[in-house]
Amino acid sequence: MIETLKFADTKIPNDADIMYFLATSYSDQAMYAESNDIYARIIAVHGSDMQVHYQRYQNFTQLEDKEGALKELQIIFDLDPENPAILQSLGSQYIEMGQPEKALEIYEKALTVNPGRPEIKMALADLYIQQNQWEEAGKHLLDVMRDSTVESKTKVELVQFLMATFVRDTENIPLREKTAEIIDVYAIENPDDAAAQALAADFYLTIEDFDAAKVRLLETIRLMPENEPAWRQLIQLLYSQSDFDTLLGMRDEAEKNVPEDAFIRFFVGSALTFTGETDQGITWLKLSTQAPARGSFKSVVFGSLGDALYTADRKTEAWDAYEQSLVLDPNNATALNNYAYYLSTNNQELEKAYEMSKKSLQIEPENPSYLDTLGWIYYLKADYNKALEYIASAAEKGGSATVFEHLGDVYDKLGEEEKAQEWWEKSFDSDPERIHLLEKLELN
Repeated sequence: MIETLKFADTKIPNDADIMYFLATSYSDQAMYAESNDIYARIIAVHGSDMQVHYQRYQNFTQLEDKEGALKELQIIFDLDPENPAILQSLGSQYIEMGQPEKALEIYEKALTVNPGRPEIKMALADLYIQQNQWEEAGKHLLDVMRDSTVESKTKVELVQFLMATFVRDTENIPLREKTAEIIDVYAIENPDDAAAQALAADFYLTIEDFDAAKVRLLETIRLMPENEPAWRQLIQLLYSQSDFDTLLGMRDEAEKNVPEDAFIRFFVGSALTFTGETDQGITWLKLSTQAPARGSFKSVVFGSLGDALYTADRKTEAWDAYEQSLVLDPNNATALNNYAYYLSTNNQELEKAYEMSKKSLQIEPENPSYLDTLGWIYYLKADYNKALEYIASAAEKGGSATVFEHLGDVYDKLGEEEKAQEWWEKSFDSDPERIHLLEKLELN
């Protein structure tokens, strides 16, 4: 085909159609330089033509000749200065050549000529983002978010991009502020879109704006009651904020819409236990153990069930729950510690308690509660120097009234009455409900 066209070109020189077909054939065979030579002849003979210059631009792009491609785009721009596609291509070419200032100039001009084109705003915003100019980028992105002609999918992708960018640069305050502003607009302008509300909630949880997250999670489950992740996030958030009244007020609705969810049942049971409704808490925690869940999480549930059963003075059942917790996860440090402590306070299986306590400290060696447990076991074994070592360390690391009382007891056994008095007083000051301490203080 090429040879035939070359022969025709010699017989009928400078025929526009023959030259154009020959140039196109060269391009089809990836002979881009030869194609551009023919296009140059067409321009020389017949004058500038938008389509010919565009074909030369594409050939230069294939040849990775950035300067040649840019030169053609500039010519095309001079021929049609209001074409948004050309302006965008010209801006992109400047960016590839490391000339962001020229690209910015082109995009700003494109936006002036075509103020309603969201793709130009997106390109301009992207350029500002590359320069870390989030204030300017945010203005254009907000316009895109408010543009009713922009597809919802594009807006979602934009929000997801901003969130991912923020996660990689959480110390960037301008980025955080603009992302929050854009997500606000997205959620407010899509009040009936559960996905929009859920996406906003995820962002607010990320930046730890829990009140705003709560609002969006409530909207999410209003619009999509069966949304399990939203229910889980909301219930956990309410628990972490100690908003037990709201949490417990929603338990039946949660169970109805997300039935047999181990995670939700666990937090409901924990909230009931915390508020003193221990029997109901035990019921919900048992329901949680019956729901499908990973072994490590079930271990946590059984450990909490053991705590609740012990509080209810159902010790045998508590031991069974702790045993089950440790079968599911032998390294559950909380269960190891609590089981060991409660055994020791009942003076049962001290050697078993001792081994569990040591293991919990191997996992979390700086935990003051765990240090106190092992120290108390040493106390019960009459090893008061070892008891002092661990319980004093617990007190230094932020001990509780229990730790302070234990430390007083140790000093009492060591015959250091003044120090014993000091720590018992500190324990009583921390928790005035420890009336039994008054007797110790009177005796000393």
